[in-house]
Amino acid sequence: MRSIYLFILINIIFSQSDSSSAILDSIINKLAPTTSKGTMIQINKYPDKQDRMFKYEYFSDNSKNMQLVKYISPKKVKNNSFLIKNDGKDIWAYFSRTKRVRKLASHLTKKGMQNSEFSFQDLGRNNEWLEDYDVNVDKKDTKIKLTLMLKDGISSEYTKIIIDADGRNYLPNEILYFTNSVNEKTLFFKDLKTNNNFMYASKMIMRNNRTKAETHMIIEDIIFDVKFENDIFNENKLNN
Repeated sequence: MRSIYLFILINIIFSQSDSSSAILDSIINKLAPTTSKGTMIQINKYPDKQDRMFKYEYFSDNSKNMQLVKYISPKKVKNNSFLIKNDGKDIWAYFSRTKRVRKLASHLTKKGMQNSEFSFQDLGRNNEWLEDYDVNVDKKDTKIKLTLMLKDGISSEYTKIIIDADGRNYLPNEILYFTNSVNEKTLFFKDLKTNNNFMYASKMIMRNNRTKAETHMIIEDIIFDVKFENDIFNENKLNN
């Protein structure tokens, strides 16, 4: 009889673990659909200086963990491009002023894109959430709260991440990023839209809770389930 109880307990533990991972995986898939391309408006907002606005084309193949950004405006950055691979750990940049492609140093991969509150790593698929964090799920009615705690021995910028999501569609409402007990940044998802059966937030706001700076990412247009040319994510063709 004791062995039966033990067997049931083990199954409960594993089913809970699988459920937590499955829910987190569903949320990640909503944040990073398999393939997409679109046009984005980026607005950097500061408490003590003028806003800065950028516009760029965005190409994403999350099945291969690759993203490409090509700036359209302002004139100062027009035609500059960034190719992001490997969860944002490998980034190649093309600057139209110098006509050169170069790989960015590793410490720059965590910096904000065009001095925004979004890092290059934020643009990709967050596979490390599944691998580097222990996940706890709290479900109440149609709301889901996931608490991700960094595993022992793992180094990461954030020691805890809290995700509040809609349990009906797994779309996040907000994500809170913590270093120890400090809520460093909060990401808000606004203005839900549907395109070809894909539901997405057309506006994302990343707020730096220390500096009070914000970056607004607004999706001007987007297409899902895109078939890309084989060489579009080739660092040797960034200057094309």
